[in-house]
Parts: sequence; structure tokens; C-alpha cells
Amino acid sequence: MVKRLGCCIPHHVQMFFAHVYDRCKRRGRMEFYPDEVNDIYESEMLGIRGHSELTHYEDRLKLVLGPELFTLALEVLTETAVSGCLTRQALVALQKGYEFEERSTVSAAEEILRVLEHDGYIKAGRDGYVFESYLLQDWWKKRYGYFHVPVLERGV
Repeated sequence: MVKRLGCCIPHHVQMFFAHVYDRCKRRGRMEFYPDEVNDIYESEMLGIRGHSELTHYEDRLKLVLGPELFTLALEVLTETAVSGCLTRQALVALQKGYEFEERSTVSAAEEILRVLEHDGYIKAGRDGYVFESYLLQDWWKKRYGYFHVPVLERGV
């Protein structure tokens, strides 16, 4: 389960075990097999029940960053989820679409990255930023990535 999650965020591990326990109770047997992990992950963790448990991440992000930085943060996370890595070039390209009243766009992006790292969304990787949690990456990609075109592939 932890391999599927990508890291041991306690809330995610607890969520996973709760879904496993519920499934075992529903079928009347307390047996769970390794080949059931992907099914629980896809149907429960990334399904409607999982969605309702994960939306608090987005709500908290909006609360911490405020409405001005929140939109850029959504784009940063979506770019990272869809592309697999947020490169410096992609971040610079994303920043071009934003102007902020009381700070520079660069300092706004730095603030967003600090919050996203602190809250466990992303971590610095070899080529840029990557999601630390596969669950958050997969959930984010399902939530926002369907129509997302990576910023460096846009014909602007």
C-alpha cells in the first residue's frame, strides 16, 4: 500500500486501511490480498469517497495562500501532476500570465513553492519539482488535468 501511495503521509495510510477494512466488512471476510491494492486505490481512494476526503487539501491551500496566489498554485500543481515534473522553464512560462499587486511574480512563485513543499505536495527533484505523494498527484491529475496542456507545449 505504501508503495502505491508513494510516501507515508499518515492521513493517506489511514484512509487506505479504512477502505480495506470497509471492503472486508462488506464481504464478511477479514482477508485482503495484495492484488486488491490497485483496485482499492483506483475505485475508492481516487473515487467519490476519496475525493471528498482529499478536497480539504485544496481548501487549506486556498486559505493559506489567499485568492490572489491560489490560481497560480492550481496551475503549478496541475502542471506538475500532468507533466510529472515542474521544471524551471515551465515555472517561468506559467509566471508570465500573472501580475500581483503587492509582490513580484517571482516572489509570489517562490512563496507558493515554499507552501507546497511545506504542506507535502511537492519536493525538489533532480530536474525540478515532483509530487511527493502519488495519491495527491493522481487525484490532482484526475481533478484538473483532463484539459490541461503542458505550458511548454502551448502554441502561444
